[in-house]
Amino acid sequence: ARELCQMYRETKQEDQISHVAMAYYYARFSSSASLRFIVSTMYIDFTAAQGRAQDSLAAAQAALAIAQANKDIFRQSIALYSLATIELDYGDKQAALDYIDQAIVFAKEFPQRYSELFYQYTRVAILIEMKRLREAHVAHDKVNEFARELRKNLPKTLWSPDFQMFELANSMELAYLEGNYQASKKYAE
Repeated sequence: ARELCQMYRETKQEDQISHVAMAYYYARFSSSASLRFIVSTMYIDFTAAQGRAQDSLAAAQAALAIAQANKDIFRQSIALYSLATIELDYGDKQAALDYIDQAIVFAKEFPQRYSELFYQYTRVAILIEMKRLREAHVAHDKVNEFARELRKNLPKTLWSPDFQMFELANSMELAYLEGNYQASKKYAE
């Protein structure tokens, strides 16, 4: 906890990373599963941003093990999402798809469906990255319909602009890969 407090005082990212790394080291010995999980997820973000895929992957697997041991499906979904994005960026695209599919299964159990929506948009991005364009189109259409359904029952002020950004980013990428550069440019703008 002390390392995390010190991290927030630092202005340089290198110094922040150093404190998170120390917190990650110390948290491994903590009896608090919540603390171990939180520090692991912070460590995932920092190491992934540095391109340290193996360290990031190990921290994500540790976070998943903590969540599984506590039968915490919300945290399991977060750890699976982290594993999916690490694999997407640095490793095996099929593993990324498998992890995000598992995260989606857990997210379907949450009363609020926004995590599921976010994971579904990520799934489309993975399919696009895998060049499985036909499947990506079907998934893209389904997630956009799902987003419209969720949005109907939500006040405008609570809707995250991130969801529209994900929709446009996936649309842009699909159009580009299909050679429809005008549409891709339109989505990008």
